[in-house]
Amino acid sequence: MSANKYFFDFFKKYDDDFGYHPIWNAEIDKWLKLVHELNKKFYNNGKTDIVSTEKRDACLGEIKAVYYCHEFLKGEKFKLEPNTKIDFEYEKNGVKFFIEVKSPSWHGEIFKDDSLTIGQKKNQKRAPQYINGEGRSFSPRDAIEDSIKNSLHKFEKNQKNILMITPNMFVGLHNSPNWHVKNIIQEELKKQDTENLITTVAILETELPAGDNEIKYIYSEYQREI
Repeated sequence: MSANKYFFDFFKKYDDDFGYHPIWNAEIDKWLKLVHELNKKFYNNGKTDIVSTEKRDACLGEIKAVYYCHEFLKGEKFKLEPNTKIDFEYEKNGVKFFIEVKSPSWHGEIFKDDSLTIGQKKNQKRAPQYINGEGRSFSPRDAIEDSIKNSLHKFEKNQKNILMITPNMFVGLHNSPNWHVKNIIQEELKKQDTENLITTVAILETELPAGDNEIKYIYSEYQREI
């Protein structure tokens, strides 16, 4: 089998630097291999739906979440896109969990930056995600608020509903203090989710520390406080 078989089968060439880092390519290849084993139809359909960087990054967030729930949380009986709403479901110890994945993007961060003109925002969106020496503002509330708002219509009542946030942003949510993120989540759930649909908000991020050769997974769960 050729190296990174699934990665190069699934993804095409993009205008940014995606696909040029062998360690990331190998890790993503593992995510795709699992998805291919779980549901070939889902895998094949996904290949036709990632023509833009935004759709590609959303797809990466979803398959990353599937991989983490399977390999690290030891979920079983996975169903990818089991209905027209949620992204996937799985079982653990006889309990079903229903997962909706949201991947707040650095593109959204640019367009919420009030210090930039419309022209500057468009130019920055066309530029690479990371520009050496250029600072960025960051609002974890925007990422959490938008993720909750855009996921509520996906969930049904009286089940274990998990919103899993997999950010692709300039600064990760885990760079903010845990208590700060927790407070924002609880505030936004109380304000937006008046029907108590979301039982857990999880945050999943991946990083490659400088000088390291292994991807690090960072995961946190925040149970809804009643």
